[in-house]
Amino acid sequence: MVRQIALALAECHANGIVHRDLKPQNLVMKKGVLDPWPILIDFGVAHDENAERLTATNDAVGNARFSPDIMRRRLDDVPPWLDVFDLRQILIWMLDEEAPKAHWQRPIAWNHAVYDPAIPQTKEQSIKAFTASCSYQVSGPANGQETLHLLDTLFPPEVPLQGVGFDASGIVEAKRRGEARKLLIEAALNEEVQSSAPLAERIYGQLRETALGVLKQVSLHDPTARLVFDNAFHHQVIGAVDLVQVGVGPPNRNIQLRIKVKIVPQNETPTSNEGNRAFWRKHIAEDAICFTFALEGGVPQAGDMRYYDCRWITIRRDGAMYMHPLEGDLGTNYSDNDLGGSAEGLGTICSMQDVREYMTSVFTNPFFWEFVAAA
Repeated sequence: MVRQIALALAECHANGIVHRDLKPQNLVMKKGVLDPWPILIDFGVAHDENAERLTATNDAVGNARFSPDIMRRRLDDVPPWLDVFDLRQILIWMLDEEAPKAHWQRPIAWNHAVYDPAIPQTKEQSIKAFTASCSYQVSGPANGQETLHLLDTLFPPEVPLQGVGFDASGIVEAKRRGEARKLLIEAALNEEVQSSAPLAERIYGQLRETALGVLKQVSLHDPTARLVFDNAFHHQVIGAVDLVQVGVGPPNRNIQLRIKVKIVPQNETPTSNEGNRAFWRKHIAEDAICFTFALEGGVPQAGDMRYYDCRWITIRRDGAMYMHPLEGDLGTNYSDNDLGGSAEGLGTICSMQDVREYMTSVFTNPFFWEFVAAA
């Protein structure tokens, strides 16, 4: 049934239509056939990309029981993923044995659903992987067609494939397990990142303002002090992301201070990043969020971005910050483990004043100024 609904959505999305109100009441079963299938009805609030929009600003569209929270207000962009989210809610609604069907008022999170013990473990894993993936616009299927592909991967045929010269069902099942495991890892990471992002963005705002304040002070001494780049707060699960950089001195050799963000989650990551995560997590408090910040200060040399006096900031869930010194000597490539240098222990509790003193020390380091002047 879910696949048949996805087929209907794929057709809608291919024609530029997003239903926006997918729920059991808007599905009727075709009668008078051997294999009844659901028909999608009630397109009263559907969005047609080729038609004039009638929804007033800030008007809610959808339904509180099945639609994602972002539909509480009028969306400038109406992605087909909205229907994908509704579809995963319908699947949970059909299978969750503890959900109060008649009084369900809010969408149920994929990891809070409770399924009938009679459902085979392999099927339950696929159900969880499907509902988890469809929960997140950033990583889930974007439309009905991609949803169909995901369903085919997670719920493959249970009979041996014909015409391949051997029984390929074992391969198909192995691919299903691998895909389900990957999607569940991604979903857990998304949950962890989303829950920590507001606090991380607030702390970053304070770090950025501190760096700009130090830059303003330095500019009173040296007119070459400048803002090199200033990016909006963003992040990725694997790898560090540059956010802001300030500098002073000639372009070919100057003193720099850069702030990077890196996610070091508690939850498991894809295999390619697991060793890196495990290394850094050893130096993070148990109650720390997954967002960390590298404060990289020093002098780049010959185009090789090397930093020699750096700090690493980790953040507890209550907002308290730890500062970790990261070691590096002039002439040593500062690139180990994406954040560079080394960390020992959990660091020490610090304030934004401690951060300011560190940043100021980068631009008042006599050795740095001597190195720049000798260029």
